[in-house]
Amino acid sequence: MIVKRKIKLLLIQLILSFSLLYAEDTCDVMSFRIQEELFSEDIIAYYLSAIDINSGTSYVSLFQYSIEGNEFCYGLGSSTNINLFLEFSMDIFSPSIGFNSSQSLFTGKIKLSNISAAITFNNMDLDYATVSVPGSEFSLIDWNGIEIGDDSFELIKSSILSSGKIPNGLYAFNFKLKTEEDVIIDEISKVINVNEPEYIDLISPGGSVSDTSNNIVYSMFPIFTWNSDNCSSCETQIRVSEFDLDSHSSPSEAINDIPNLPNVTGNEYYPVNDNLNSFQYPTANSRNLEPGKLYAWQLKRIYQSTLGFEEIFSDIYIFKIFNGYNQSSNNLDIIKLLIGDGKYDEFFLDGGLLSGYNQLEGSVTLNGIEISINELNQIITQIQNGTINIEGISIE
Repeated sequence: MIVKRKIKLLLIQLILSFSLLYAEDTCDVMSFRIQEELFSEDIIAYYLSAIDINSGTSYVSLFQYSIEGNEFCYGLGSSTNINLFLEFSMDIFSPSIGFNSSQSLFTGKIKLSNISAAITFNNMDLDYATVSVPGSEFSLIDWNGIEIGDDSFELIKSSILSSGKIPNGLYAFNFKLKTEEDVIIDEISKVINVNEPEYIDLISPGGSVSDTSNNIVYSMFPIFTWNSDNCSSCETQIRVSEFDLDSHSSPSEAINDIPNLPNVTGNEYYPVNDNLNSFQYPTANSRNLEPGKLYAWQLKRIYQSTLGFEEIFSDIYIFKIFNGYNQSSNNLDIIKLLIGDGKYDEFFLDGGLLSGYNQLEGSVTLNGIEISINELNQIITQIQNGTINIEGISIE
């Protein structure tokens, strides 16, 4: 009886072992997975020159993916009977050219056969004549895209021909790996945010060279503000240099001279947070700004395109640091900053209640309490940034 049980147990173990060995030695088509190995997410501007439109050849490495199964899916044997199908699609959302909702650009289907290794495809390996990629044979069996003459096609064509690059927008790529029976094995989606920056508009401090009397800053650490368009992978930088009217013939010549920020010689700019539209002059890595002197400042944005790194620059603004110790200066400018040009003209121009006054004398008080020039500077900055508003003005 005991012998029979041992023989029965041995037979069960042999059957189980054979079943496991058979399963391990068989390619499981459902084991294949799409793996992302490279995707150049920092590139935000795609020029048409990166692709040969006659052959489809790419000159810039943008992505690389692999499709891998278990180890028994390669080489001779069971893999010779396996075919994989990769369905793909691309959608675009680009309000700049009139695509205010997501729209399909194209769909297609690729057959992968005679799989001999992990399948690898890089955009630089693909063109119109591609019949194989590392690891398998490759054939395009279906393609549907926007037809020439469609309104959507004309919008895209017009944008590309006028700029030489694809328009700003969101481009969604979708991939589905399927069996011959149309069963989904794996899928992956990727969204490219193409948003090349187009402008940087300076707000304050400063303005043109001819208007320095209205561009006085009452702080040694001014706050710089600007407007700029959204950019997912831009780096914004600032440069501040002294503008000496005796040695500089233009703001451009001044900005390219030895800078106060950053405190180095050369063409460097100082990095700031691209997600913000303001920046305060720092106490470190800078040279002090001096009362009574003019300064030029400029912003630069750096981003990556298929042609390499590119830069756009803002205009150059000029501002003057208030010289509180120079009693000959017209220091009523500080009043203009506080109450605005309109009220200032109403009070101080000919016929105004304060016509003829041209100097501030004595101390400055706020609600009966004497305040320092630094506290007054903070109030002016809050007014300029819209943090606080003046509700009314009275003269005593």
